[in-house]
Amino acid sequence: MKNIFKITLVAALTFLMGCNDAIEIAQPGRLAAANAFTNLEDLQLGVLGLYASLDSTPEI
Repeated sequence: MKNIFKITLVAALTFLMGCNDAIEIAQPGRLAAANAFTNLEDLQLGVLGLYASLDSTPEI
């Protein structure tokens, strides 16, 4: 019974320690919070981009 517990514990620790690379993936299109909107012009461009992505065609 102790062997099963030890094997399970070692397997769980190995699995959890091996996932750090999969969790910490750098997203190429993602900005850091400090770089997102640094001035008013950046904020206006962001809002205009958001409005441009909305669908403005009327539904029939």
